[in-house]
Amino acid sequence: LNDVGFHQAYVTYKNAFGASVDAKIGRQEVVLDGHRLFGHTGWTTGAQTNDAIRLNHSAGNHTLNYIYIASSEAGSISASDDANKSYHVLRAATQGVMGGDLQGYFVIVDDQTADTSSVDTNTWYTIGARSKGKLGALDYRVEYYRQFGDGSQAAASADHAEAYGTTPSSSTNVDIDRKASMFGLRLGKTFSNSRFSPTITLWYDSLTGTDDDDISGNDYGAFDTLQDT
Repeated sequence: LNDVGFHQAYVTYKNAFGASVDAKIGRQEVVLDGHRLFGHTGWTTGAQTNDAIRLNHSAGNHTLNYIYIASSEAGSISASDDANKSYHVLRAATQGVMGGDLQGYFVIVDDQTADTSSVDTNTWYTIGARSKGKLGALDYRVEYYRQFGDGSQAAASADHAEAYGTTPSSSTNVDIDRKASMFGLRLGKTFSNSRFSPTITLWYDSLTGTDDDDISGNDYGAFDTLQDT
């Protein structure tokens, strides 16, 4: 809508449901672990915000999170049209592993934004881990994520064309298997005994893409960076 809206408007509950769980409910920025999978894209107009429910549990050196994100509602108000997109995010973090922090992720994406009367399934998953800390004189960050799941797309649909840059040769609906991954590595060294304490950092990222073999096999190989920055 071309009017005034809320960037963030939420309520928080400490020890919700009588348990050691804190709840955050409402429109909010979802920022996790350096914005790699979920961030607020703060340099954009309005930035990234979500209608979400976030549950946090912390004890000792570990933290558990569950986040439900209602990302978009694209459909009309009718029983047969559920063209919405939502995320279920499970995150577990432990401190003191390999000289730093270790986080594990399992994300379910339920994307029905291309919903039609004949196609109503596009659910896929991201699983992986991220570790950041210090080993000896080096600062490091390493992460790996794998995506899988099914996405049924209508023949000659715009969604298929967006995924592949082409439309399927079949005149019937096709099933697309998602097979994608991401690997990231960063190493840094700070020379604290030198003037100005300079730091040298090497950073490598690799995200898979969709090639000709994927298209012919109805596979989708491009890694989806979710809500990263």
